Amino acid sequence: MKIKNRIGTIAVDAGTNKVSPQAYGIRGPRTNAVLANQMDRINKVSQFTFTVVHIFYSCIHQPH
Repeated sequence: MKIKNRIGTIAVDAGTNKVSPQAYGIRGPRTNAVLANQMDRINKVSQFTFTVVHIFYSCIHQPH
């Protein structure tokens, strides 16, 4: 699954729903703390998006 954000397209592992650091193609000097904070935020957002989509999908596809 790919998610678009202000950084660009990032790859998300479908199993864990986590973003891998390699997916960034990071350039320029960045501290590990900043990177970890950014990763954590994106992981939270992707998890939230996944949950919302999952709930929405479940509601639509309920057995009648």
